Amino acid sequence: MKKSREQKEIQISLVLTNDWELYGEGSGDFYNIQKKRLKDLLEIVERHRAKVSLFAEVGQQWAHLKEGQKSPWAMNIAREWEKCVQETVSRGHDVQLHLHPTWQNSYHDGTKWKLNLNSWALADLTPEKIEFELRRGREYLNGLGQSVNPSYRCVTFRAGAFCIQPATKTLSAIKRAGFLSDSSVVPGSWDYLYFDFRNISMQTGPYFANVDDLTPAREDSQSTILELPIHTDQIWESPIIRRLLPGWVSLKWLFGINKDNRFLKWSKARDRSIRDLSPIPDPLFKRRFLARLSPANWLSYVVRKSTYVLDYDFIQPQLFTELIRRAAQKAKAKGIDEIVILALGHANNSHTNENLDQILQSLTKSFSENLKFKTVQQVTEFYLNKKQLEQAPVKKWITHL
Repeated sequence: MKKSREQKEIQISLVLTNDWELYGEGSGDFYNIQKKRLKDLLEIVERHRAKVSLFAEVGQQWAHLKEGQKSPWAMNIAREWEKCVQETVSRGHDVQLHLHPTWQNSYHDGTKWKLNLNSWALADLTPEKIEFELRRGREYLNGLGQSVNPSYRCVTFRAGAFCIQPATKTLSAIKRAGFLSDSSVVPGSWDYLYFDFRNISMQTGPYFANVDDLTPAREDSQSTILELPIHTDQIWESPIIRRLLPGWVSLKWLFGINKDNRFLKWSKARDRSIRDLSPIPDPLFKRRFLARLSPANWLSYVVRKSTYVLDYDFIQPQLFTELIRRAAQKAKAKGIDEIVILALGHANNSHTNENLDQILQSLTKSFSENLKFKTVQQVTEFYLNKKQLEQAPVKKWITHL
């Protein structure tokens, strides 16, 4: 079977990221959701000679360390958390910073965690508090990672629930805390309450963003940060029709994707697992429901651009591969011969890593030697070094005869 021309010419660097955390309201068992699933995740990616970059939720870790001063069970979890981070780094993978402010001032009532839902978004904190917590998290991960790999660096931040806006308040604090890049943008996506990335065009790969609004910056702009967006694609469709039809029918119609019975069975088991492990309903359900009642939001259900996120916990292997193929085609049309694509997953969303295993098999079959795997640290350092070289003054050498 001959490879298509774009598969021969386009070099694809795929960055697999994983938000490594419990559920948003604090529920879930660490040993099952984080430790066991991480063990399985590392085994699968290494089987395919891939890399993964964990975005480790440190607010949760600090809450366990604090509770551990009086409760041995919490300290045991905190120490296991540290061992997981160190093992991930020692095996050649990556760990970067993730933070949900809801863990600020949280406590355990003897039965479950009580989180501060009034601090759902990063911007709910003061700029000084944001900088303090992020600097603290970066230094904490550097200490853990460098104890097993001196070349490790915590360089990238991802906001909890992607709540990075308003950027004018958060990004400056992120830079002051010592971070070189951010990975909180999901182009084209929006939340009824906390973020709106619809003004950010579909970006294939990292870009230097304006710190005031996260849009791509001009080359001569000085106030920027390297943004590592999660890869997305958009397509016009009717959400009403999509809800009426089985999911596989919509994919066949929109992408030419065949029905995948194995994925359907796996996704049903995933949904049952989430319901069983996180019995507490969405704590923000009422707020989100009220926000949806505006006429503009209802009209958007007639026809709109729907955003497909490259999430290996929710996208079947054929669609995952197709989205990357389309990105390669667009790059080729622009004369680009190499692209960097970030994919997303969550430890709390995947009851097994079987779907990722199937995705990696599909990618290897489709792109072969043109596919490489990178970590977040590698990509960040590459882009910043490249920018420094491009901006360096040209040295003139005088030869004396």
